[in-house]
Amino acid sequence: MPIQWSYIITPPAGSTETEALTSLEVLVPSDLAVDADGDLELPPRLVKGAYAVTQSMNTAFQMMLGEWFLDTREGIPYVEEVFVAAPDLRLIEALFRRAILRVPGIASLRAFAMSRDRSTRTLSIDDFEAVLVNGSTLRLAETPYVVYTSNG
Repeated sequence: MPIQWSYIITPPAGSTETEALTSLEVLVPSDLAVDADGDLELPPRLVKGAYAVTQSMNTAFQMMLGEWFLDTREGIPYVEEVFVAAPDLRLIEALFRRAILRVPGIASLRAFAMSRDRSTRTLSIDDFEAVLVNGSTLRLAETPYVVYTSNG
């Protein structure tokens, strides 16, 4: 299930939006672009800056524990912790926080909260604000943001 972020970047005090985005392109490693299904775009192209950060978060959120052959400790334990009868929301929040903080370009989290709706079997991000390595703030443009739902 692809996760598409709609986000807002606020430059640090004393910096213009253009300066902030340019510095992000320098400070954050570029990545190969993927499409909405998570497949490599063809022809291949690079994504940079804030888009590279959000794409890396998409990848981190989509990766199931043990899926990456180079490090089977990486990923979200969806089967073991999320898709269970009585999930521990505090543990799930901690797992997602850890995944976010490992993304290149994210310096810290100012706000992060998740919720789940048992009736629709939906897991959502209700609040998200991160500080990027250049001091800019990255936050969701729309909340709640649905991470997983079994109804769609």
